[in-house]
Amino acid sequence: MKSTPKLPQPISQEARQLIKPYQYIDRQTGEVKNGIKYVEGQPLNIRFNGQTGRFTRDGQQDLGPRIEIVPVCFRAFKGSLFGRQPAKYVEVFYVDGQRNLCVVLFTNATAENFVKFAASLYYSDNTQTITNSRIAISAAVRIRKSDSQRYHVAEFENLGLASPDAVDAFRAFGLDHKIYRAETRNQPGTATDVEDGKHSSLYFPMWGMGVREAAPADAEEARQLQASYTR
Repeated sequence: MKSTPKLPQPISQEARQLIKPYQYIDRQTGEVKNGIKYVEGQPLNIRFNGQTGRFTRDGQQDLGPRIEIVPVCFRAFKGSLFGRQPAKYVEVFYVDGQRNLCVVLFTNATAENFVKFAASLYYSDNTQTITNSRIAISAAVRIRKSDSQRYHVAEFENLGLASPDAVDAFRAFGLDHKIYRAETRNQPGTATDVEDGKHSSLYFPMWGMGVREAAPADAEEARQLQASYTR
C-alpha cells in the first residue's frame, strides 16, 4: 500500500504578517519556527587562537584565519576568566551560516582593537554602527618585543552596511531573547570575577544577578555612553 505524500500547507498572507523577522513557517506543517538556533546562556563558542591565528568552532572545526560577520551585539568587560590573570575582554555575538547564534571572545590588544573599531564606525557615518555592519575579522602577525616570538591579534575591517532584513531579524531576536554567555558571568567564589563595561543594546547584562556594573558618574553619563554604541 502506497502512502500519500503530505503536501505543503498553504501559507496565508495574514500568517506571514504575524511572524517575526527571525521566524519562518514550515511549509510542510504550517508551524512557526525560529530561524536562529540559541540555547539561553550557551551560544556556540567560536575560539580565536592567538598562537596559530585561526578561528575554530569550539576548538574543533577549523574556520580559517578570517571570518565575516554581522554582529548582533557585543560586551566589553574586564576581570579574571578561567583562572587567568585580570585582562580586558570583548565578546561579539553573531549568527553564522548555519543559523547558530555564536560568540567569539577576544582579549587584551584585540579587545582594544574592537572597541576602537566600533567607535570609528560610529564617527565615520551617520547611519553605520557595529550592529548594522558587515565586518571581517582577520588574524595579523605581531612580534613580541621581549622575546621576539610571533603571535597573532585580530583586526577588524568595515565591509559596509549589512542587509536591512538581517539587521531587523537580529534586532527582533535580541529583543525577544536574553543574549549572553553564562561562562563569562561573574561567579563569586570562583576564578571568574568580572566587571562589565560597554555593551550594545541587545546584550542582556543581568546587572544585580552576579555581574558588577562599572558605574558611570551619573545617569546622564550612562545614557550618553550607551547611546554612542547603540545609535
